[in-house]
Amino acid sequence: MALKEYQAWGTPDGCSVTFSTADGIQDMMREASWEPNSVFLYSIWARSRLDAMQQHNRAQGWEEYKPTLDDNGDRRQLFLPVGDNYSCRYRPGC
Repeated sequence: MALKEYQAWGTPDGCSVTFSTADGIQDMMREASWEPNSVFLYSIWARSRLDAMQQHNRAQGWEEYKPTLDDNGDRRQLFLPVGDNYSCRYRPGC
């Protein structure tokens, strides 16, 4: 499996972080919902979304990334309207 670039973007106040594939970020920038004050934070190159999310959580100082499971114990992905293009998290207190 080839490496894919993921990017983290955030607001200057640190309240919002958006993490997606580089292509997904470009798609979101064209949407009205994109936070106009977002600044580039970093890129992560990973073979899978799971690996990228684990690296991203470590970089943010968050707890270990754990995929959400459905009622059958199968991995369920949240906040992903198109493929693996979107993940957003707000910091407490914002």
